Amino acid sequence: MEPSLRQRIVIREAERKDAAAILSCLRQTAMESDFLTSQSDEIKWTLEREERFIEEMAARSNTLFLVAQAREEIVGTLTFSGGTTRRTRHVGEAGAAVLRDYWGYGIGTKLIQRLLNWCPRAGIRKINGRTRSDNVRAIRLCEKMGFQREGVLKRALQIDGRFYDFILLGRLVD
Repeated sequence: MEPSLRQRIVIREAERKDAAAILSCLRQTAMESDFLTSQSDEIKWTLEREERFIEEMAARSNTLFLVAQAREEIVGTLTFSGGTTRRTRHVGEAGAAVLRDYWGYGIGTKLIQRLLNWCPRAGIRKINGRTRSDNVRAIRLCEKMGFQREGVLKRALQIDGRFYDFILLGRLVD
């Protein structure tokens, strides 16, 4: 990717019309990385289901679905889902994925910064996330963005008979 493209990456909320491109991006990121919880062939949502999911996310005040766009292509996503009860609506979990060709260009930082900017308006006071314990890039990014390690989920992922732990990360928004 040429350096000037870094400045032209757009972070915006997902729209219904993005559904096919989002599914394509998610399937490709699942093929490119073992750090995700699903393999490409396990992402079986239909176009219609993805469209409904985007609409459902947009309808709730404490959920957010962001896309990173470069050259009219969806190259990354971030979702945040807040709790569904009065006692948990202030906290939720975020997850993100970026196409391998776009790693190292600040897209993860931009996605998380947009989430952080949105949180006060949505009443979000805490963001939770998790990543594989050997995903050094993701851990470094989260810590750079103010997340702290909060715990470990042992044997959270199994790939080809080998177990991997998840690091639990959290960030207070206030």
